[in-house]
Amino acid sequence: MAVIAAFLVAWTAVGMPFTNGQAAPERITAASNVRVRAEPSEEVSILATVPLGTSVSELEQTADGQWLRVRLPDGAEGWMAAGLTRRVPAGERHRVVRRLIGERLAREGDAFRARVELVDLVERSAEGVTDAEDAAELAYLRLRAIGGVLRSLFQTRLPRPDAQTAWLDARRDLVTRNEPGGWRLRHEAILAEHDRHQSTRWAQPIAWMAVTNGLGGECEGDVACYVRRANLLEGAYLRQYPAGSYVGTALTNLIRRAGFLVSLSKDSRSFNPSTDCESLEDPLASLRASVADVADRPMPGGSGEGPLRIALLDLLDQVGAACATAR
Repeated sequence: MAVIAAFLVAWTAVGMPFTNGQAAPERITAASNVRVRAEPSEEVSILATVPLGTSVSELEQTADGQWLRVRLPDGAEGWMAAGLTRRVPAGERHRVVRRLIGERLAREGDAFRARVELVDLVERSAEGVTDAEDAAELAYLRLRAIGGVLRSLFQTRLPRPDAQTAWLDARRDLVTRNEPGGWRLRHEAILAEHDRHQSTRWAQPIAWMAVTNGLGGECEGDVACYVRRANLLEGAYLRQYPAGSYVGTALTNLIRRAGFLVSLSKDSRSFNPSTDCESLEDPLASLRASVADVADRPMPGGSGEGPLRIALLDLLDQVGAACATAR
């Protein structure tokens, strides 16, 4: 009787496999470094670990639905926690993967390895994609995922582990060391993706990413340098998308910096009209024209952005006032 009772308990725990010709449902792992175990328990041996976004076939599940017996891409079988997977209904893989990528991008505090697995998932998902909008979306998500990896590096003390060094070395076309510290996406790499996908709705978010990613180095109190950077970042966005979704944010960013530049331009220790105006006037004129052009176009968001544009134009004029007086 004890043997029969033990058998019944085990049968109830494991549940029933898929039978009668049913296709094994597809799932993908929804976490990094998911453990595959010999039995449906955290106390048994680990057979393998698989990265984020790995496709597995669900063979059966425990009665409580907490564990799944799965077949891995290499044919091996084992058990994994159901909560670390997502079911992929027929024809829904694109939607499920995009949602998973979005969830992982929104996470804070993920370490280097987990963020690299997200980049790998995005890159695998992009293979063979022919639809222009889908390809552009994945390009945008890839840049965001790589940016996440770079942010995670600040949490690691130097000397950098070999795995991180190798990952960075393999992506020198996309990333650059930003002195005095840290890493960032290359500005020109983001612009190249923008140009590649310019005909899609994802071009504008990529263009704005170029703004938020910024430029390397420091201006160290050089007024003309700050203006050149603003012209290359927010100014370039305004010229490309004068009625774009991020115009209000661009104007707000510029106003915040322009107020600082007005004060800096009035400080003789930071700005000398006789030597500095030549390098300031062209980028300042270009930036001002970009803002003025936006002011003449219909904008989403109502009337709230009009005062921003007027205030910004006034501040930019104040930045260049010393040069106008020196002529």
